[in-house]
Amino acid sequence: MLTKTSLPEQANLLLLQREQMSRSRYVGLLQLRQQDQRLVSHLRILRQGQSVRESTDSPWLHWLLQPTEQLPVLLQAELSACFRAYLWQLKAYFQQFPVTPAVLQQLQLEPASDTGWLLAQHCPEHFQPALGQLPLTLAPADFLATFRARELFHQQMSSWQAAVEQLSSQQSGSLQQLAMLMMQASPQQKQAIINLLSNKQDHGITMLAMALSGQFKYLSVIADLARDITWSEVAADSLTIMLGVLAADAVIADGLTASDPAYLQHAFQRSGAVFAQEHAAAALLEQLWLHGNQLQRQLASIKAALQWSAVPVLNCSSLWGGAWHTVFA
Repeated sequence: MLTKTSLPEQANLLLLQREQMSRSRYVGLLQLRQQDQRLVSHLRILRQGQSVRESTDSPWLHWLLQPTEQLPVLLQAELSACFRAYLWQLKAYFQQFPVTPAVLQQLQLEPASDTGWLLAQHCPEHFQPALGQLPLTLAPADFLATFRARELFHQQMSSWQAAVEQLSSQQSGSLQQLAMLMMQASPQQKQAIINLLSNKQDHGITMLAMALSGQFKYLSVIADLARDITWSEVAADSLTIMLGVLAADAVIADGLTASDPAYLQHAFQRSGAVFAQEHAAAALLEQLWLHGNQLQRQLASIKAALQWSAVPVLNCSSLWGGAWHTVFA
Protein backbone atom coordinates (compact mmCIF):
# COMPACT_ATOMS: atom_id res chain seq x y z
CA MET A 1 0.00 0.00 0.00
CA LEU A 2 1.31 3.46 -0.87
CA THR A 3 2.18 5.78 1.97
CA LYS A 4 1.22 9.40 1.79
CA THR A 5 4.83 10.51 1.54
CA SER A 6 5.46 8.25 -1.45
CA LEU A 7 2.44 9.42 -3.42
CA PRO A 8 4.16 12.29 -5.32
CA GLU A 9 7.04 10.00 -6.30
CA GLN A 10 4.64 7.34 -7.48
CA ALA A 11 2.60 9.87 -9.46
CA ASN A 12 5.73 11.25 -11.12
CA LEU A 13 6.86 7.72 -12.03
CA LEU A 14 3.46 7.00 -13.59
CA LEU A 15 3.74 10.24 -15.60
CA LEU A 16 7.19 9.36 -16.91
CA GLN A 17 6.05 5.84 -17.76
CA ARG A 18 3.08 7.23 -19.68
CA GLU A 19 5.39 9.33 -21.86
CA GLN A 20 7.37 6.21 -22.78
CA MET A 21 4.25 4.10 -23.35
CA SER A 22 2.84 6.45 -25.98
CA ARG A 23 5.84 5.68 -28.21
CA SER A 24 5.98 1.92 -27.64
CA ARG A 25 4.89 -0.56 -30.28
CA TYR A 26 4.04 -2.97 -27.44
CA VAL A 27 1.34 -0.68 -26.05
CA GLY A 28 -2.28 -0.42 -27.10
CA LEU A 29 -5.46 1.33 -26.01
CA LEU A 30 -6.11 -0.87 -22.96
CA GLN A 31 -2.65 -0.29 -21.48
CA LEU A 32 -2.93 3.47 -22.00
CA ARG A 33 -6.32 3.60 -20.28
CA GLN A 34 -5.09 1.55 -17.33
CA GLN A 35 -2.05 3.80 -16.89
CA ASP A 36 -4.20 6.94 -17.14
CA GLN A 37 -6.62 5.60 -14.55
CA ARG A 38 -3.79 4.99 -12.09
CA LEU A 39 -2.28 8.42 -12.73
CA VAL A 40 -5.59 10.28 -12.46
CA SER A 41 -6.32 8.49 -9.17
CA HIS A 42 -2.95 9.60 -7.76
CA LEU A 43 -3.44 13.18 -8.93
CA ARG A 44 -6.94 13.32 -7.50
CA ILE A 45 -5.61 12.41 -4.05
CA LEU A 46 -2.75 14.90 -4.33
CA ARG A 47 -5.15 17.67 -5.33
CA GLN A 48 -7.15 17.07 -2.18
CA GLY A 49 -4.50 18.57 0.00
CA GLN A 50 -0.97 17.23 -0.11
CA SER A 51 1.47 19.89 -1.31
CA VAL A 52 4.07 18.91 -3.88
CA ARG A 53 7.34 20.79 -3.89
CA GLU A 54 8.68 21.95 -7.24
CA SER A 55 11.61 19.73 -8.16
CA THR A 56 13.89 19.20 -11.12
CA ASP A 57 12.98 15.51 -10.87
CA SER A 58 9.24 16.15 -11.19
CA PRO A 59 8.62 19.62 -12.73
CA TRP A 60 5.46 18.60 -14.58
CA LEU A 61 3.84 17.01 -11.56
CA HIS A 62 4.12 20.38 -9.80
CA TRP A 63 2.78 22.15 -12.93
CA LEU A 64 -0.22 19.82 -13.14
CA LEU A 65 -1.24 20.64 -9.59
CA GLN A 66 -1.10 24.43 -9.98
CA PRO A 67 -4.54 26.12 -10.01
CA THR A 68 -3.79 28.33 -13.05
CA GLU A 69 -3.37 27.20 -16.65
CA GLN A 70 0.28 28.37 -17.08
CA LEU A 71 0.10 27.73 -20.82
CA PRO A 72 3.27 29.71 -21.73
CA VAL A 73 5.36 27.43 -19.51
CA LEU A 74 4.06 24.43 -21.41
CA LEU A 75 4.54 25.96 -24.86
CA GLN A 76 8.13 27.01 -24.18
CA ALA A 77 9.29 23.68 -22.71
CA GLU A 78 11.33 21.23 -24.76
CA LEU A 79 8.85 18.35 -24.96
CA SER A 80 7.52 16.06 -27.65
CA ALA A 81 4.30 17.33 -29.21
CA CYS A 82 2.38 14.30 -27.95
CA PHE A 83 3.56 14.61 -24.36
CA ARG A 84 2.90 18.38 -24.31
CA ALA A 85 -0.64 17.69 -25.48
CA TYR A 86 -1.07 14.92 -22.92
CA LEU A 87 -0.02 17.24 -20.07
CA TRP A 88 -2.50 19.87 -21.24
CA GLN A 89 -5.30 17.31 -21.52
CA LEU A 90 -4.52 15.99 -18.05
CA LYS A 91 -4.58 19.49 -16.54
CA ALA A 92 -7.74 20.43 -18.45
CA TYR A 93 -9.40 17.20 -17.26
CA PHE A 94 -9.30 18.50 -13.70
CA GLN A 95 -9.61 22.24 -14.25
CA GLN A 96 -11.68 22.68 -17.45
CA PHE A 97 -9.95 25.79 -18.84
CA PRO A 98 -12.03 27.73 -21.40
CA VAL A 99 -10.47 28.69 -24.73
CA THR A 100 -10.33 32.47 -24.29
CA PRO A 101 -8.89 35.09 -26.68
CA ALA A 102 -5.86 35.22 -24.39
CA VAL A 103 -5.32 31.48 -24.84
CA LEU A 104 -5.60 31.84 -28.62
CA GLN A 105 -3.00 34.60 -28.56
CA GLN A 106 -0.67 32.43 -26.47
CA LEU A 107 -1.02 29.58 -28.97
CA GLN A 108 0.59 31.79 -31.61
CA LEU A 109 3.46 33.11 -29.48
CA GLU A 110 5.91 30.43 -30.62
CA PRO A 111 5.77 30.61 -34.44
CA ALA A 112 9.34 29.39 -34.93
CA SER A 113 8.74 26.03 -33.28
CA ASP A 114 5.01 25.77 -34.07
CA THR A 115 4.37 24.55 -30.53
CA GLY A 116 1.04 26.34 -30.25
CA TRP A 117 -0.19 24.87 -33.52
CA LEU A 118 0.94 21.39 -32.49
CA LEU A 119 -0.82 21.68 -29.14
CA ALA A 120 -4.08 22.59 -30.86
CA GLN A 121 -3.50 19.78 -33.36
CA HIS A 122 -3.12 17.14 -30.65
CA CYS A 123 -5.95 18.44 -28.43
CA PRO A 124 -8.82 18.92 -30.90
CA GLU A 125 -11.43 18.12 -28.26
CA HIS A 126 -10.34 21.26 -26.37
CA PHE A 127 -9.40 23.65 -29.17
CA GLN A 128 -11.85 22.63 -31.93
CA PRO A 129 -14.22 25.60 -31.36
CA ALA A 130 -11.30 28.01 -31.77
CA LEU A 131 -9.56 26.47 -34.77
CA GLY A 132 -11.60 28.53 -37.19
CA GLN A 133 -10.17 31.69 -35.61
CA LEU A 134 -6.56 30.69 -36.23
CA PRO A 135 -4.84 31.83 -39.46
CA LEU A 136 -4.60 28.47 -41.24
CA THR A 137 -2.39 29.94 -43.96
CA LEU A 138 0.40 30.00 -41.37
CA ALA A 139 -0.22 26.48 -40.11
CA PRO A 140 2.53 23.83 -40.41
CA ALA A 141 2.06 20.82 -42.67
CA ASP A 142 1.40 18.38 -39.83
CA PHE A 143 -1.45 20.56 -38.58
CA LEU A 144 -3.05 20.65 -42.01
CA ALA A 145 -2.50 16.90 -42.33
CA THR A 146 -4.63 16.42 -39.22
CA PHE A 147 -7.56 18.70 -40.00
CA ARG A 148 -7.36 18.99 -43.78
CA ALA A 149 -6.05 15.53 -44.61
CA ARG A 150 -7.80 15.12 -47.96
CA GLU A 151 -6.96 18.68 -49.07
CA LEU A 152 -3.28 18.29 -48.18
CA PHE A 153 -3.22 14.88 -49.87
CA HIS A 154 -4.39 16.39 -53.17
CA GLN A 155 -1.68 19.06 -52.87
CA GLN A 156 0.96 16.42 -52.18
CA MET A 157 -0.08 14.08 -54.98
CA SER A 158 -0.09 16.90 -57.53
CA SER A 159 3.66 17.17 -56.89
CA TRP A 160 4.43 13.93 -55.12
CA GLN A 161 8.08 13.93 -56.23
CA ALA A 162 8.61 17.22 -54.37
CA ALA A 163 6.83 15.78 -51.32
CA VAL A 164 9.19 12.78 -51.34
CA GLU A 165 12.21 15.07 -51.62
CA GLN A 166 10.96 17.07 -48.64
CA LEU A 167 10.41 13.94 -46.55
CA SER A 168 13.84 12.54 -47.34
CA SER A 169 15.54 15.85 -46.47
CA GLN A 170 13.98 16.06 -43.00
CA GLN A 171 16.12 15.07 -40.02
CA SER A 172 13.28 12.84 -38.83
CA GLY A 173 10.74 11.97 -41.47
CA SER A 174 7.07 12.40 -40.61
CA LEU A 175 5.31 9.04 -40.57
CA GLN A 176 2.00 10.86 -40.96
CA GLN A 177 3.03 12.61 -44.17
CA LEU A 178 4.65 9.48 -45.58
CA ALA A 179 1.55 7.43 -44.76
CA MET A 180 -0.68 9.95 -46.52
CA LEU A 181 1.45 9.67 -49.65
CA MET A 182 1.62 5.89 -49.67
CA MET A 183 -2.01 5.24 -48.74
CA GLN A 184 -3.40 7.15 -51.69
CA ALA A 185 -0.67 6.62 -54.30
CA SER A 186 -1.23 4.30 -57.24
CA PRO A 187 0.81 1.06 -57.36
CA GLN A 188 3.14 2.67 -59.90
CA GLN A 189 3.58 5.77 -57.74
CA LYS A 190 4.26 3.65 -54.65
CA GLN A 191 7.04 1.85 -56.46
CA ALA A 192 8.45 5.15 -57.69
CA ILE A 193 8.36 6.62 -54.16
CA ILE A 194 10.22 3.60 -52.76
CA ASN A 195 12.81 3.85 -55.55
CA LEU A 196 13.35 7.56 -54.92
CA LEU A 197 13.77 7.05 -51.18
CA SER A 198 16.06 4.08 -51.74
CA ASN A 199 18.31 6.18 -53.99
CA LYS A 200 18.71 8.60 -51.08
CA GLN A 201 20.36 5.76 -49.11
CA ASP A 202 17.99 6.34 -46.18
CA HIS A 203 17.02 2.78 -45.31
CA GLY A 204 14.82 3.94 -42.43
CA ILE A 205 12.20 5.91 -44.33
CA THR A 206 12.49 3.48 -47.25
CA MET A 207 11.52 0.56 -45.00
CA LEU A 208 8.53 2.48 -43.67
CA ALA A 209 7.43 3.17 -47.25
CA MET A 210 7.81 -0.53 -48.07
CA ALA A 211 5.71 -1.44 -45.03
CA LEU A 212 2.97 0.93 -46.21
CA SER A 213 3.06 -0.25 -49.83
CA GLY A 214 0.75 -3.22 -49.34
CA GLN A 215 3.39 -5.45 -50.98
CA PHE A 216 4.20 -8.62 -49.02
CA LYS A 217 7.34 -9.07 -51.13
CA TYR A 218 9.19 -6.42 -49.11
CA LEU A 219 8.99 -8.50 -45.94
CA SER A 220 12.27 -10.29 -46.67
CA VAL A 221 14.14 -7.00 -47.28
CA ILE A 222 12.95 -5.52 -43.99
CA ALA A 223 13.63 -8.77 -42.10
CA ASP A 224 17.23 -8.72 -43.35
CA LEU A 225 17.74 -5.12 -42.24
CA ALA A 226 16.29 -5.96 -38.82
CA ARG A 227 19.53 -7.86 -38.13
CA ASP A 228 21.57 -4.69 -38.73
CA ILE A 229 21.91 -2.79 -35.44
CA THR A 230 21.92 0.53 -37.34
CA TRP A 231 18.43 -0.08 -38.71
CA SER A 232 16.98 -2.60 -36.26
CA GLU A 233 14.57 -0.19 -34.53
CA VAL A 234 13.06 1.21 -37.73
CA ALA A 235 12.95 -2.30 -39.18
CA ALA A 236 11.03 -3.50 -36.11
CA ASP A 237 8.55 -0.64 -36.52
CA SER A 238 8.18 -1.44 -40.23
CA LEU A 239 7.58 -5.13 -39.52
CA THR A 240 5.04 -4.14 -36.87
CA ILE A 241 3.16 -2.03 -39.43
CA MET A 242 3.10 -4.95 -41.85
CA LEU A 243 2.34 -7.79 -39.43
CA GLY A 244 1.39 -6.51 -35.98
CA VAL A 245 3.69 -6.83 -33.00
CA LEU A 246 3.43 -10.58 -32.31
CA ALA A 247 4.23 -11.74 -35.84
CA ALA A 248 6.89 -9.03 -36.18
CA ASP A 249 8.64 -10.21 -33.02
CA ALA A 250 8.50 -13.78 -34.27
CA VAL A 251 10.29 -12.77 -37.48
CA ILE A 252 12.88 -10.75 -35.56
CA ALA A 253 13.54 -13.54 -33.06
CA ASP A 254 13.45 -16.62 -35.31
CA GLY A 255 14.08 -15.27 -38.77
CA LEU A 256 11.81 -15.31 -41.79
CA THR A 257 12.55 -18.90 -42.81
CA ALA A 258 11.57 -20.26 -39.38
CA SER A 259 8.18 -18.50 -39.42
CA ASP A 260 4.99 -20.09 -40.74
CA PRO A 261 4.22 -18.45 -44.14
CA ALA A 262 0.46 -18.89 -43.67
CA TYR A 263 0.63 -17.19 -40.27
CA LEU A 264 2.58 -14.26 -41.69
CA GLN A 265 0.18 -13.87 -44.63
CA HIS A 266 -2.78 -13.86 -42.23
CA ALA A 267 -1.09 -11.23 -40.04
CA PHE A 268 -0.30 -9.13 -43.10
CA GLN A 269 -3.90 -9.19 -44.30
CA ARG A 270 -5.05 -7.87 -40.92
CA SER A 271 -2.51 -5.04 -40.74
CA GLY A 272 -0.23 -3.90 -43.58
CA ALA A 273 -2.64 -4.87 -46.36
CA VAL A 274 -5.46 -2.87 -44.72
CA PHE A 275 -3.55 0.42 -44.94
CA ALA A 276 -2.94 -0.15 -48.66
CA GLN A 277 -6.56 -0.93 -49.58
CA GLU A 278 -8.23 1.59 -51.84
CA HIS A 279 -11.15 1.79 -49.41
CA ALA A 280 -10.73 0.01 -46.08
CA ALA A 281 -13.87 -0.90 -44.14
CA ALA A 282 -14.62 1.43 -41.22
CA ALA A 283 -15.16 -1.57 -38.94
CA LEU A 284 -11.72 -2.95 -39.79
CA LEU A 285 -10.02 0.37 -39.07
CA GLU A 286 -11.93 0.63 -35.81
CA GLN A 287 -10.68 -2.82 -34.77
CA LEU A 288 -7.09 -1.74 -35.41
CA TRP A 289 -7.72 1.42 -33.35
CA LEU A 290 -9.25 -0.51 -30.46
CA HIS A 291 -6.97 -3.56 -30.40
CA GLY A 292 -3.82 -2.67 -32.34
CA ASN A 293 -0.55 -1.23 -31.09
CA GLN A 294 0.32 2.48 -31.22
CA LEU A 295 1.68 2.34 -34.79
CA GLN A 296 -1.39 0.51 -36.09
CA ARG A 297 -3.72 2.87 -34.23
CA GLN A 298 -2.05 5.95 -35.68
CA LEU A 299 -2.17 4.57 -39.22
CA ALA A 300 -5.81 3.49 -38.87
CA SER A 301 -6.67 7.05 -37.90
CA ILE A 302 -4.78 8.50 -40.87
CA LYS A 303 -6.49 6.07 -43.25
CA ALA A 304 -9.93 7.02 -41.91
CA ALA A 305 -9.22 10.75 -42.31
CA LEU A 306 -8.14 10.24 -45.92
CA GLN A 307 -11.24 8.21 -46.76
CA TRP A 308 -13.82 10.38 -44.97
CA SER A 309 -13.25 14.12 -45.14
CA ALA A 310 -15.53 14.75 -42.14
CA VAL A 311 -13.11 13.19 -39.64
CA PRO A 312 -9.69 14.45 -38.48
CA VAL A 313 -6.59 12.39 -37.77
CA LEU A 314 -6.87 11.28 -34.15
CA ASN A 315 -4.11 11.53 -31.57
CA CYS A 316 -3.57 7.94 -30.39
CA SER A 317 -1.51 9.17 -27.41
CA SER A 318 -4.34 11.28 -25.96
CA LEU A 319 -5.61 11.04 -22.41
CA TRP A 320 -7.54 7.75 -22.14
CA GLY A 321 -5.98 6.76 -25.47
CA GLY A 322 -8.39 8.83 -27.52
CA ALA A 323 -11.86 7.90 -28.80
CA TRP A 324 -12.76 6.50 -32.21
CA HIS A 325 -15.01 8.53 -34.48
CA THR A 326 -18.66 8.56 -33.38
CA VAL A 327 -19.73 9.18 -36.99
CA PHE A 328 -19.11 5.45 -37.62
CA ALA A 329 -21.14 4.28 -34.63
